[in-house]
Amino acid sequence: MSNRLKLMGIDSRDGKGVRELLPDISNYCRPVFTPDGKSLLVNNRKEDQIYLYNWSNGNYVPLAPGYVLDAVKDPASDAVWIYAARGNRKESRVRYNSVVRFPLNNPDQEELIWDKTPISPDSFLVSADLKMACGQFPWPKCGVVDLVTQTASVFANGCWTALSPDNSKLFWVFDRPHRNVYLQFPGESARRKVDIHEGKGIDGFEVYHPRWSNDVRIISTTGPYKVGGGGNKIHGGGPEVEIYVGRFDAHWGHIENWVKVTDNDRADFYPEVWVKDGEHQNIHKVLAADPASPLRIDSDTGVIAQAPPSQRTLSDEWPGTSDYLSLLWQPDVSGSYKFFIRRGQAEIGEDQIRILKGAVLAHDKTNELLLSHFQASNELTLECVIETASLTQTGPARIVSFSNDSQNRNFTLGQEGAKLIFRLRTPQTGNNGIQPESHIGNIAREEQTHILITYQNGNLRAYINGEESHNSQKVKGDFSNWQPAHFILGDEWKDPRNWQGNLSHLALYNLAITAEEAAARYALILEAGPSPK
Repeated sequence: MSNRLKLMGIDSRDGKGVRELLPDISNYCRPVFTPDGKSLLVNNRKEDQIYLYNWSNGNYVPLAPGYVLDAVKDPASDAVWIYAARGNRKESRVRYNSVVRFPLNNPDQEELIWDKTPISPDSFLVSADLKMACGQFPWPKCGVVDLVTQTASVFANGCWTALSPDNSKLFWVFDRPHRNVYLQFPGESARRKVDIHEGKGIDGFEVYHPRWSNDVRIISTTGPYKVGGGGNKIHGGGPEVEIYVGRFDAHWGHIENWVKVTDNDRADFYPEVWVKDGEHQNIHKVLAADPASPLRIDSDTGVIAQAPPSQRTLSDEWPGTSDYLSLLWQPDVSGSYKFFIRRGQAEIGEDQIRILKGAVLAHDKTNELLLSHFQASNELTLECVIETASLTQTGPARIVSFSNDSQNRNFTLGQEGAKLIFRLRTPQTGNNGIQPESHIGNIAREEQTHILITYQNGNLRAYINGEESHNSQKVKGDFSNWQPAHFILGDEWKDPRNWQGNLSHLALYNLAITAEEAAARYALILEAGPSPK
């Protein structure tokens, strides 16, 4: 981060607008409010020093060495604990060796909290009961640590993790395209996507620095990032980058409103928001008063979770739900066409995709989003209806593939004679996903067949026309070794493996589903017609 930054602030109560808090230019970084909102803890990375800024009188004094991570009020004593990173490794990506904590009023009374792994400092946050922390261990390995047992659970790739401030321990991870956060509820392996880049003024461009405030419904971010070429543009900055504050809806499913806070000709970074009485807001209270919410509260543990698939109701039209939906192509819906372009003798018709000698390709942005969706959850469901033109196709011939060539893929559904083959890449199965390769069932020529494949670590299941055709625990592992790839129908991106046939009702979800929901989805296909035989 630049050494030419100013510390700025705004108090919405005094009418003074955005103002300079300190006259000096330095390497200020990621400020943190104290729980009462009266003071601001400020990192000066150049000096490797934490400062304390008093909001009312502007007093600015050194507090302790290191990098401040969080400030949490002890529920047992009302003391305020400051969590700080120590041991800057001075690598190309900033990492620290350990985390300590000390009382705000006694910085010399220090104790070690975590040194099992290096950490990336921008998103190590501690739960309100002081027992858990989220973070990157280090980037891009995101997850949580149990501070009591000193054990880590790393289960997602991304950055800028967060925990809800009310101790319900909702967790999010920010995706690599820098456009969404993925919320995970305790006890769940899957996460829901919340779009944070489509607000007015951001307009679909990249965002950065997502932060949860002290209020469970209020978050902040910076954007839009437009400067520079290639992939992520967050390092380009630019004068259009401003601070935005957003509010979750009452189901924590989307951002219902955005407000642009700053408006100037300089980029603004590292927002920190404190809301008066925000500490009294509680997710449990909101959900308890809303029986229609898709979230549930366990009466014994108080843990919040999204209703499992077996308790969710599908609508009466395919695909039945948009929960965890990553990609969709369905007949007679013009919006489905935006994902794909044709290559060779492939036709995207009103009722199906017809492939002779050619393929249908996803756009680059779709490929990026698919990678981030699946690496956020490490779960996958693929659904489609196919009609093969021949039972002599081999290779296996690629029906649906997210891959780069004949030896490198993230997943592939293929045909080998009358057999359906599925390959899934994990650290255990290898780059080609063939250790092992799964034979998930058989198909007949010129018969429409509904196929559904679903995976979560250690369990791969497949359903053909609603009936389970494969159930194996031989495929194990997460998607941490997935790479940028091309989503393609009917062939391989390189090294031709052409498949001939028709395909429709294509859906991808970053969630594993139950046998009951698989059967229900087949029933929706039957109702939609024409019926698979």
